[in-house]
Amino acid sequence: MDNVIALGTFDGIHRGHRRLIDMTCGIAREQGMQPLIYTFSNHPLEAFHKTPGLLMSHQARIAMLGSFCPVVTVPFSREYAAMEPADFVGMLLETYHMGAAVGGFNYTFGNHGAGNMETLRRLGQELGFGVYEIPPELYGNAPISSTRIRKCLEKGQVEDAAAMLGRHYRLEGCLQLGHADGNMLFHPAPALAIPTAGAYGAWLVPESGRACPCAVEILDGKQPIRLYLSQREQLPVPVLGVDFVLALDRPDPWQAATLLNGDFPPRC
Repeated sequence: MDNVIALGTFDGIHRGHRRLIDMTCGIAREQGMQPLIYTFSNHPLEAFHKTPGLLMSHQARIAMLGSFCPVVTVPFSREYAAMEPADFVGMLLETYHMGAAVGGFNYTFGNHGAGNMETLRRLGQELGFGVYEIPPELYGNAPISSTRIRKCLEKGQVEDAAAMLGRHYRLEGCLQLGHADGNMLFHPAPALAIPTAGAYGAWLVPESGRACPCAVEILDGKQPIRLYLSQREQLPVPVLGVDFVLALDRPDPWQAATLLNGDFPPRC
């Protein structure tokens, strides 16, 4: 059976990505084909040692994509990047039985991004596969993109980032006992985008069990995040070394000095 293939990097799996995936699944149902997501096991810029701050780990990204439909992941390398657009499409046709391709309005592929959606439409007409272009998903009259979400995080605008993601921005990591104040240190997974320094309200989410409200203080993106719990008894035992997700809720109105004094605010 032929596949309707969703094309993209899908960093963060934001609302625009979700729309593309939903359209892919819908087209597959209508045309009696199977949906398939074709993406990379690494970020394309990593092949050129220019890794951006990732919006989620590769493992989490691939797991979430797999909850929607089957996923194929390939490593992105310099050799892969040098592939000509026509060769890339030929590979999809031969290896993955592509009956239709679905891409975003700004999707590019092939050597130095030489191919775009217009290239894909031309090749589709020549080689006999369908092409569907998904228009941009807007937020504040501008297209949602992974780059735009990263810029919001750089400015501490976690609420805007959440609105574009369709969920709280989440940091994967593990806990460590803090200093003498008894609070915790949160170590984010490597390469994740860290919001700008400041205090934030958040939720600490274990792999199983209830989410716990907390306040966090981000210093400079390089040091562990200081984490202040309101009800530590809610955490599973043991907590040290256990994987958690830190879901940033909103910029915290309290000053970091208040948190450093050990006075946990009445709400979080």
